[in-house]
Amino acid sequence: IMVTDILQLIGALVVARVFLLLCGGVYSSFIRPAKQLKKFGQWAVVTGATDGIGKAYCLELAKKRLNIVLISRTQEKLDKVAEELKRYRVETRTICVDFSDFSAESRQIVRDSLKDLDIGVLVNNVGRSYSHPQFYMELDDAEAQRLIDLNIISTTFMTRIVLPKMEEQ
Repeated sequence: IMVTDILQLIGALVVARVFLLLCGGVYSSFIRPAKQLKKFGQWAVVTGATDGIGKAYCLELAKKRLNIVLISRTQEKLDKVAEELKRYRVETRTICVDFSDFSAESRQIVRDSLKDLDIGVLVNNVGRSYSHPQFYMELDDAEAQRLIDLNIISTTFMTRIVLPKMEEQ
């Protein structure tokens, strides 16, 4: 066996691996049937549901015929998105909560509002970043705490509220 034969074999194996990865990607992206999310539960809960990615999630989940609980801090925006979702003939509920101050009282409001729902999907979308480009170490303690409260604390507690209900499924 010559060196060129070994190199050809290695080249063929690399090409075969890339081809298989490409085929797997095409299958999973374009051919494989979508997951039937309703088998996990009839309701999806979306935080940060009134703008951007959160709103897009609401629209896509409604297209899949899931009922949506929209959670955000502005009731007017919640009502507007809920109205938009009516065209998909799904039920909606809104919860007006400011996650930057997700106190025990706010958590109880959310818990009570979700207690009777068959929840299968949680989209923890609420969050924020810096007001302008800046290194984390340049933030003052108060701004760092606000980021932690909104991006970590609220997400953790929402998961704690919803996960036991999802686990029952």
